Amino acid sequence: MNIITTSIVNVNFSQAFRKYEFSASEQKDLFQFMDPNGDGSLDESEFMDALRRAKAQPDAAEKEAVASGIMQHLEEFMVKRQLRVSDLFALLDADKSGFISFAELKKGLVDIAAPSPKARAAAKRAEKQRAAAEAQRTMRQHMDAELLARMKRAKATGAVAVLVKLDKFMHDANLRVRR
Repeated sequence: MNIITTSIVNVNFSQAFRKYEFSASEQKDLFQFMDPNGDGSLDESEFMDALRRAKAQPDAAEKEAVASGIMQHLEEFMVKRQLRVSDLFALLDADKSGFISFAELKKGLVDIAAPSPKARAAAKRAEKQRAAAEAQRTMRQHMDAELLARMKRAKATGAVAVLVKLDKFMHDANLRVRR
């Protein structure tokens, strides 16, 4: 290209781009998006990858957000267990092939999400306590129902009236029942 053609292209590019204004914050966000390794400079492959990601399917951002959340949990898991990235990779690479298949990743994520033996034991104890409390509540309801049925029978047969008279007599005579 000669100087005149270059100048015309630059003027046209500059004029076309003037309709867009970018804040310093947007510029910074763009650069961080385009520089995934964070080294402060873009090589051609990073630039091309950024363009590819920008043109990705509409649900790509949602998938990226979900994946980011899962990765955050994996990082927390590594910190909690004091694992390095290579340790986590080895944990997920069940067949030790040096690659993680989808099935291995899926099983690994399920295993990581599963409660620890200590948490399972605590849950088992809590379930036993809940079952015991439920059994006790059921037994108390049964005993209350039986007592209510006895009281109804006692009223129906006149036994309550006799017991009330006996209690009044014993109280008036200052008598007590001994065990």
